[in-house]
Amino acid sequence: MRVLMTGASSFTGAWMARRLAGSGAVVTAARRGRTAEDGPRVRERSALLARRVRQVDEAPFGSDRFLDLLANEGPHDILCMHGATVGDHRAADFDVVGALRADTHRINRVLERFAARGGRTLVFTGTVFEADEGRSEAPWGAIGGYGLAKSLTWQVVRHAAEERQLSLGKFVIPHPFGPMEKPGLTSMLAESWLTGQVPTLKEPGLVRDHIHVDLLAHAYARFVHETHGRPDPKTVRHCGPSGRVETIAGFTARFARALGPLFGVPTRWSAQSGPGDRVQPRIRCNTEPTATLHPDFDEARAFEELAVWYLQRFGGGGHARRLARLVERVFEPA
Repeated sequence: MRVLMTGASSFTGAWMARRLAGSGAVVTAARRGRTAEDGPRVRERSALLARRVRQVDEAPFGSDRFLDLLANEGPHDILCMHGATVGDHRAADFDVVGALRADTHRINRVLERFAARGGRTLVFTGTVFEADEGRSEAPWGAIGGYGLAKSLTWQVVRHAAEERQLSLGKFVIPHPFGPMEKPGLTSMLAESWLTGQVPTLKEPGLVRDHIHVDLLAHAYARFVHETHGRPDPKTVRHCGPSGRVETIAGFTARFARALGPLFGVPTRWSAQSGPGDRVQPRIRCNTEPTATLHPDFDEARAFEELAVWYLQRFGGGGHARRLARLVERVFEPA
């Protein structure tokens, strides 16, 4: 099974591409930028893929280089559209139209060339921030400009794929966390604890769906194989993998219990009283429990590896001994 994938240098994309390659797929990652210009986060993710995934620079979706990949290499059985224009996805002035234009650039030419070379399956990555995704309370629409852009992108992709009778799957991401993650709640918590601070949650009562990125990647690899293995151009396959649905306060308490003994520091936190800053639905989560489908996923080990990653980035010299002991326990052969 040969896969051409976009977005493999993103946080979730790197883990997904790695698991796809580990499941037997031959994966080519079409990158937007150049390796020589990568920042430290992208270099770290690219290193994860170095031995398993071929990475092609300067091939953004719809570009001449991307079209050349489809025409002259492969053929590719599956096109995985994971890449998206993100930027500051929380920004009030997020450029919805610009993101839609970039993420569907020349999509008709892309899918025509893909199909002409024998491609039959397209897997699109969505987000629980989209309108009409997951389980929610009012408001039911997209969350923020990024969620709106992804909603519109999905409709354009779906229309183009259905016109060409491609088998189509949609994989919806909730709230992932794990090594190589972007700045956000979990990194903020870990950095606060490792620097002796007590973080404050701004919206502790929101109910969200947090999932470790490697469990998410397991689910993605399985979904891609299933979508390709059961082609049906008349039906859109859908996967909304769910980790643990709980309030942000509940997740933080669980996160603190898991990391406290590994960090060896207090993992206290507080919650802001009153309503939060943003207008969001109280509940927004995926609906398909995932952990039982992947018994080989070891949550305890995953948290140990995550603790190592946090200690390396936020721990400083005062945590060097604990980091060394944890690295030896987690990564050294018995």
